Amino acid sequence: MVQISSLRIPEQAGVLRLPPRPLEHRNSTYDKEFDATTLFFDAFHVGESTVVLIGPPLLNLEPAVLDARFMACPTGAPTKMRYKKLDRNMQLWGTVPRGTSHLCMDSALGRLTIPLSDDCAAVFRGRRVVTTLSRNNELSWITDWLRFCARVHGCDAVLFYDNASDRYTNNKLQSSINDVTEITRTVVLDWPFPYGPQGSAAGNWDSDFCQYGQLEHARWRFVRDAASVLNSDVDELVVPDNDQSVFARTENSPEGLCAFFGLWVTQNRAQARTASSDNPESARHRDFWFTLRREISRSNTKWCVVPSRCADNTQWCVHGIPGKSSETTIISDILYRHFRAINTRWK
Repeated sequence: MVQISSLRIPEQAGVLRLPPRPLEHRNSTYDKEFDATTLFFDAFHVGESTVVLIGPPLLNLEPAVLDARFMACPTGAPTKMRYKKLDRNMQLWGTVPRGTSHLCMDSALGRLTIPLSDDCAAVFRGRRVVTTLSRNNELSWITDWLRFCARVHGCDAVLFYDNASDRYTNNKLQSSINDVTEITRTVVLDWPFPYGPQGSAAGNWDSDFCQYGQLEHARWRFVRDAASVLNSDVDELVVPDNDQSVFARTENSPEGLCAFFGLWVTQNRAQARTASSDNPESARHRDFWFTLRREISRSNTKWCVVPSRCADNTQWCVHGIPGKSSETTIISDILYRHFRAINTRWK
């Protein structure tokens, strides 16, 4: 179990993050689902002298944060922060003296104290890691998914972000994962932020900050020294046409990246209800085997990557790594199976 050092916009600041989506493209639940208050998801060390503050895009908060004065404490040394403005994510990077325990930030938002979390890259050094974001998925689904990743692909570690599940505790989740004996290194992280509104009919994928933050957080705080990392959800099983694991395939690829499309695995009878509405604990991946024809509907790409072979200016996104992903990295003999019934519709 590892902690994060998150920070919300203080109420006394009298401001909130304003939505980027035009009013006419927001549905009735948009305002409730939008993350207007998280300033930083986490603030943490990267090595001995670098710190990173990672959060949702600043949007209207940009002037207040970029004009802020940062000090490394307890020394009080002024700290200049470098701004990385990414897709649905932002990061501040700074150089600090060794022994810095927290930052002080003076801005239009007030004087804020920001504790710094530990660098955890050593936990997954040299490991083959699967990482995911999950909420209230059945524990049996999680352990089935991990056993598959371990036995088919040689996965030996999991970095699991729990998005405020209320059906079990993180301790119970950790205990269930520990039953998968092939997984020898586990971190369960509480990631209690709003997932964010999905896209509108017009597209508008602009407000779902949570998972974009999770992936970049995983990259820089935990898995930058891993042998390779698979981005996969609990309702997805990555299936190769041969005996080579996706991790081995990625590590041996020229780009250090493999991307692959998915097939939708649907219910086994017409008009069947989803597991989310029909006794979810009774459904398992193995109970479903019909797929939609790929020429009619295929699921967006997912990926596996060697972190050390990603340039600093690339971003880990849900369905690709812009600037690194290309047609040459899409592997045709790997297709993940996306199980519609193994899903609680948590997003």
